[in-house]
Amino acid sequence: MISDLKKKAATIECKDPEAEFKRFAGAAAKHFDLFPDGKRITVKEKQNSLSFVKNRAGLFIMLASPGIEWEAAMAAYDARRLTEQAFNFSKGESLRFYTSDKESMKGREFIRFLDLILRCEISAELREAKMDHRISVSSVVSVADCIQARRVGNTSILTKVDKAARNLFGLFGIPVPKEVVVDSQVCSLEELLSL
Repeated sequence: MISDLKKKAATIECKDPEAEFKRFAGAAAKHFDLFPDGKRITVKEKQNSLSFVKNRAGLFIMLASPGIEWEAAMAAYDARRLTEQAFNFSKGESLRFYTSDKESMKGREFIRFLDLILRCEISAELREAKMDHRISVSSVVSVADCIQARRVGNTSILTKVDKAARNLFGLFGIPVPKEVVVDSQVCSLEELLSL
C-alpha cells in the first residue's frame, strides 16, 4: 500500500498536488511528510509512523485447546495481562537495588515479589468490584500510604484516616485502623517459606 501511494504521488502533476495526494490517499496521508514543488509533489514516509499504528492495532489472537470454555480462556488471558502490567510497573526498579551483598539483594527481590502479589490481588479485587476503571492499583497503594503513625515520646498516634481511605478499606473488607500496634508479629515468614 505504501509503495503504491508513493508511485501514485510520483505521477501527480496538477495545480494543487498536496490536496490531490490527500484526496486519493485518504487517512493514510497522515503517515507521510508532503513536499509540494510547483505542480509535483514528493512524499516521504514518516519515521515510525506505520510501525506505531501496527503495534497499537489492538489485534490479539488467542489459541486454545478443544473443549476450553470461553470464560476459562478469558481468565487465562486476564491473568497474563495483569501479570504483564504488574511487571511493567516495576521493570525499571531493579536498577536502584544494586548491592554487593547477596543476602540484601535476595531480601529486596523477595519484597518486590510480595509487592507484585499484593498489586495483583488489589487489581483482582478492584475488577470484581467493577471499580478497575475508576481507580488504579497505584492510587489504592497511594491512599493506603497516606496513613502514617506518629510517635511523640512514648505516645504513638495515627494520622487522620480520610473518607477515601475508609471507603477503600471497606471495599477490601479490612477494618479501618484505629491505633498503632508496635512489635506485633503478623505472620511468621519462616513458616510461610517452609510451605
